[in-house]
Amino acid sequence: MESQEFSEQIAEQRRMLASVRDGQEPPPVQNVQVTGWSADRSVKAVVRGGRLSEMSVDNSVPGRPSAEIGALMAEAANSALTAYRSQAPSATDPLPDLAAIGSEFRAASEQGGQLMAMIGSALSEAIAKVGDRTGMRGDPTPHGVEYMFADAMDLLRSAQAELARLGGAQVYGEGHDEGEEIEVTVRPDGTVAIDSLSNYARKMSPQDLGEAAQEAINDALSDWEEQREDGLPSADDVDDEALLKLSDRAMALSEQSMRHLSDYTSNLSAIMRSIGEP
Repeated sequence: MESQEFSEQIAEQRRMLASVRDGQEPPPVQNVQVTGWSADRSVKAVVRGGRLSEMSVDNSVPGRPSAEIGALMAEAANSALTAYRSQAPSATDPLPDLAAIGSEFRAASEQGGQLMAMIGSALSEAIAKVGDRTGMRGDPTPHGVEYMFADAMDLLRSAQAELARLGGAQVYGEGHDEGEEIEVTVRPDGTVAIDSLSNYARKMSPQDLGEAAQEAINDALSDWEEQREDGLPSADDVDDEALLKLSDRAMALSEQSMRHLSDYTSNLSAIMRSIGEP
């Protein structure tokens, strides 16, 4: 099922890219609403249209230390905003940190390659020991994994170089509620931080506290977006064809990885089915 859903997503992305190449506007994202929670689920944030449409606070939250309340609110808001931006991207959204992604991927690929090699080696040893008695046979070695990882790293480097000049202005947005009881900052990466929360705010009812935080966060988001819009690169700075080629490479690599995984698991299944065969 997951493989089918992934293939459908790839097909949809290809249709969208084709429409862009033909000069058509991509279909607008409508009615997107996402919910985010703090880790302990005491604070809920709902984002619609790029703004918080709701922030609900559990009865246990008021009265806690200001820093703890602020951390819970920021956690819920950032969870919802991240999910919303993935479903309804806009020009002002921050670009992903491809350098950090590359570092994490490099470490993961090294570990993954070592694990795959260990699995292949262990299975080869098992086949050598019991193959004559059980009929188990086949080659369990994963082939081409290192090339696939290398292609992915090369794609990340290409994307990082191409997108470096398109990041826009690195700005901070600031905002507060009407009573200035809660002060909020939106960082350059689009994440929310509660800078201060007054003693009066700590003693608010859950409903009033949630509404004040919602107002402050939305005020900061508006300030951040306005500054981002002013600092966006012009159309002349965007190489549409190069970006489309990067998208094609990314989707081709995704399809290749799915095929590789499918082929490898099929090969392992065939090895296991060979047990007892003449």
